[in-house]
Amino acid sequence: FVWHIQEYAGRILVTTLTETLTYSFLSIVVYISGFVLTLKYDNFFTVREAAVFFKKRILRIYPLYVSALILFFFSSLITYSQLLSGISLSNSLLNTDLKTLWFVTMIIIYYVMFAVLLHAYSVKRTLLISSAFFLCCILLHAVFELIDIRLIYYFTPFIMGMISAKQ
Repeated sequence: FVWHIQEYAGRILVTTLTETLTYSFLSIVVYISGFVLTLKYDNFFTVREAAVFFKKRILRIYPLYVSALILFFFSSLITYSQLLSGISLSNSLLNTDLKTLWFVTMIIIYYVMFAVLLHAYSVKRTLLISSAFFLCCILLHAVFELIDIRLIYYFTPFIMGMISAKQ
């Protein structure tokens, strides 16, 4: 809560403690998300099952997300290019700041990875694909300043939640 207030109040409460607590608690939330999703969806045997999962999530999240983006735009909290980046779900990939709305795009990207990883699930396959995704994100961030660093930070807890639920 404190961290979100700072996005809009000029970062008046930035301390090492609030920063550490923020990353810790969000890591726990993302871990639980991966864990609970994996318990609910044991495996996707077909691409269609994965597509139904993803479509269901998008229809639930995306309209509200776009509404929030529009409100942010008309409240002058984001620019037109940030609005377009958010609507196209590319802000996390292009490292475009959307204040607190970055989390929605991140979780949608994780849902895509979730669907890919649960299709014909195996621990080896999960670790291989996750490692490749993680390394690509790190390289794109380091070399081209693409990829929101938070997408990288929270990916490991999400994957660990999935693997924990499977094991």
